[in-house]
Amino acid sequence: MLSIGVLGFIVWSHHMYTVGLDVDTRAYFTAATMIIAVPTGIKIFSWLATSYGGTIKLTPFMLFTLGFVVMFTIGGLSGIILANASLDATFHDTYYVVAHFHYVLSMGAVFGLFSGWYFWCVKMLGIDQGDFASKIHFWVFFLGVNITFFPQHFLGLQGMPRRVSDYPDAFYGWNAVSSMGSLLSLGAVILFMICLGLYLEKGIAIIRYIWRNPLFYSDKLRNDASTSTPSLEWNLTGPPSPHSFVNLPIQQSIVPSYFQLRFLAHISKYSSIYAFFISMFVIIIFKLNFDSTYIVSGSDPQEGQNNTNGETTNPVQMGNTDRVLDEVALTYGQNVADKLFEDDNLLQEMDKLSEKDAMALAEKYIEDNNIVGSN
Repeated sequence: MLSIGVLGFIVWSHHMYTVGLDVDTRAYFTAATMIIAVPTGIKIFSWLATSYGGTIKLTPFMLFTLGFVVMFTIGGLSGIILANASLDATFHDTYYVVAHFHYVLSMGAVFGLFSGWYFWCVKMLGIDQGDFASKIHFWVFFLGVNITFFPQHFLGLQGMPRRVSDYPDAFYGWNAVSSMGSLLSLGAVILFMICLGLYLEKGIAIIRYIWRNPLFYSDKLRNDASTSTPSLEWNLTGPPSPHSFVNLPIQQSIVPSYFQLRFLAHISKYSSIYAFFISMFVIIIFKLNFDSTYIVSGSDPQEGQNNTNGETTNPVQMGNTDRVLDEVALTYGQNVADKLFEDDNLLQEMDKLSEKDAMALAEKYIEDNNIVGSN
């Protein structure tokens, strides 16, 4: 969580890939955003390992917890795709972005809130909401939100823009599916409100710790012999009365085993080292992939190659011309880049310059020759 918080301060421009950032800036923010996937993946696997380490019973709050993990993971995977600057230039302001942040922020948060509600409502209200109707609420809601937002990935891939009140008939199919999913989600919310009203009127009163029952223990004798609760509030009546304690009682946690202490000490001592090596590995892989796109195919970057004037030019430097032509195509249109590509003298001059100077030369050439772009 700490590493995610720190990295979150240095990735803001992944929302701004299309405002005219230079290539190097976009490369940095692409790499930095992808690095966040490392601690986020560790966090997801930690949630799953925590669940696996206990006795999993598919109660309503556990279903919503697992649903949250599913929704958050799907949203994170689409976020890795949008972290790539070249792909984001296509997906920006489309429904692909809408699907991404709804999976992460909206549905991830809502499923977490419902999980907390079903776990704590028995203490806050002092009534048992029952499993059957609560599980129906989960499955209807889970299907509804996925039918609503998952097709929006397809709409984004087809190019449907967001923040537009109308759309062509070509997008009608997936929009109809998404609309049906929203109605199903609305039905789940109405079902939840109806069930809540019925339980408030006719619910079974719960006084003590409801989760300590044979449903959660394979050993009934162990359950009957145990009078402990995981936290202090479950020792109170439900709902708790005002001023439950004059002074807070002394609490004693379960002492972890020797091997657990050694493992936690090892992780806490070397966690920064692990995070550093993982981050460097991701940066190196991205850097190798990034540089390889600018090396002329079939040439040796150590030896260089001869241009039309017989001069030796480093292939990596020659890649500047390709990058400049790509920028010209994005800014002025592909037809302008094609006209620049046809002028051999201009390309030879651009090969000798840095990327910034080559871009300035290309802009001057466009202005001097009154070349009109298609954009």
